[in-house]
Amino acid sequence: MHSDWLVALLFFAAGIVVLASGIFVLQGNRKAPPNRAFFALTIAITIWSAGMAMSTIAPNAATCEIFRRFSAIGWGTTYAILLHFILIITGKLFPRKWWFYACLYFPAFITLLAFAVPSGINPYPYNLQLTEYGWINDVENNIWDWIFYVYFIGFTALGFVFIYQWGKQSADEIVKRQSRLICLTIIIAFILGTLTDVVLCSLYSGFPQLAPVILLIPVLAIYHILQKDSFGITEGVDRKASYMSIFSCVLIYLILTTLQFVLGNGGLDRESFVLDKSTIKGIITQIQMFISLYLVMRDNRPGYIVSVLLNSIGLLGTVVFLVRNNSTETLPGIISHIGVLIVVTLIETYRERNAAYIKQINTQSVKEKFYSNVFRQAPVGIAIMNNQKHTRYEEFADININPMYERILGRSKEELQNITWLEITHPEDLDTDLEYFEQFKKGKIDQYSLEKRFIKPDGSEVWVNMLVAPFCDSEEKYEDHVCIITDITERKKMEAELKYNSEHVLLTGLYNRTVLERVLDRDATLPLTEKRGLVYINLSALHALSLRYGFQYNQFMIKKIADSLKTFCHEKCTLFNTYEDRFVFYVKGYKDKNELTAFCKSVAATLNSHLYIHGITAGIGVIEIDEDLVKDRDRILR
Repeated sequence: MHSDWLVALLFFAAGIVVLASGIFVLQGNRKAPPNRAFFALTIAITIWSAGMAMSTIAPNAATCEIFRRFSAIGWGTTYAILLHFILIITGKLFPRKWWFYACLYFPAFITLLAFAVPSGINPYPYNLQLTEYGWINDVENNIWDWIFYVYFIGFTALGFVFIYQWGKQSADEIVKRQSRLICLTIIIAFILGTLTDVVLCSLYSGFPQLAPVILLIPVLAIYHILQKDSFGITEGVDRKASYMSIFSCVLIYLILTTLQFVLGNGGLDRESFVLDKSTIKGIITQIQMFISLYLVMRDNRPGYIVSVLLNSIGLLGTVVFLVRNNSTETLPGIISHIGVLIVVTLIETYRERNAAYIKQINTQSVKEKFYSNVFRQAPVGIAIMNNQKHTRYEEFADININPMYERILGRSKEELQNITWLEITHPEDLDTDLEYFEQFKKGKIDQYSLEKRFIKPDGSEVWVNMLVAPFCDSEEKYEDHVCIITDITERKKMEAELKYNSEHVLLTGLYNRTVLERVLDRDATLPLTEKRGLVYINLSALHALSLRYGFQYNQFMIKKIADSLKTFCHEKCTLFNTYEDRFVFYVKGYKDKNELTAFCKSVAATLNSHLYIHGITAGIGVIEIDEDLVKDRDRILR
């Protein structure tokens, strides 16, 4: 095969691979600005590649110039679109106004006027020469060429700077790595492109321009690096997709297509082959079919897009040949291309459905594993209940009672499934729980929570905060309910301790003044049907013992006296420690003053038994609560 055809096929292959990547990205999210910009970039490079390919093998200079001008539409806009794309993906803030876009694309517009549109400003944009590599442009480096050099070098440098700053300013290591890779590919493509299309073309007039092929490097690098993070594509390209294999397959396919074209036009003598032309065409068709199927099976979505593009181009070519030559010779090829398109589409459809199904299964499996782990590792007890028993459904075999539930109640799953919650509920809390549960069963309340006690196997109690709510099974029935419990035993102990400390004097263990006030206020609301009185005991003389024996002895005597006074307490007589050295008996239900006086004498005798030896005495006072005093608590305790 001639060198010019090889160069053209190289351009075609590059264009098809780039276009396939653009189509794939656009399918991921048509509304995303990065996707649209990337697709526009691939369209420009594809036009560039296709124009260069057709101009390379053009039959004459006039036709070559037409395709060169067509190619200029691509390379004239590529660098402006590339910079625009970089501005989007790097998040650069730029005014989204018409004047900004006009400035951004003005150099591209000037390039198109000079090289794509026939006009007087650049009447002879190309110096076309026919070489062994086909038609090439022997660059004269006039003013318009230098304007283009400034445009493509300047925009490429700006894009490089923006990408570099993007990585440098980001704290994300992934972004930094992406920035480094994109910068590296831009540098490589810039150096190679300048070397082939500027330097070598200037030094060696017969050397072909290979910029569209070189641009595969940054385009595919950008696509591969950013396809998930910036384009929002969730499936398609993975590690199995190989760009080298795709490019190789495209190149081989195009070579075979060219060979078919040459055979169809009688470009080769029959004596050049052992087999006849029809047999060779059949073999080529089968190989092309194999390549198409290989691309779909091996390289996933990108391979499918490339396969569709190749066969669509092949189908278009065979139809044009059929119409142009009015011959049915290409009819088998038309049927073959249509058949391959149908087959690869069916394969891809099946793959997508199968992938979606597998993804759904995997997602469901991950969800089940996740929620199962949450259930098992939850810091609260969870159990699925059926009326008064724990469920035994096979579908809930592993997730009907979680480990924390067993740990809180001190019973295994097997033990819990053989008893009802009624049997392990504290008797004092059972009535309240049943009352709520009956309302819940009748639908009067949607859920309920309460603090209750369960009985452990060793007889100890565990306080829990329990929440009961409906539970829907796999058949969408609400016959069961979920019980969630939290161990609050320690909290209850702390509450009891705090309550005790707030109501008692720690030294004597007696109720303090606050409790006495609360009791008097409560009794003030009750009818005065029995006699009530307060017996005050003043032990301020005990301070003398602090001077003699020290503070600790004083405290010891107060506690000792308090323990003796506790012996007088009964249902109708309560002792309070209102201050450090003052005590109050709240006496109710005595007969008369004589009984109250006798009680005071007994208390005085007990006090004297402790104080006589130290030569000190205690003061005792009595207040009887009548209708005038019962509502005046402050006056009573004054």
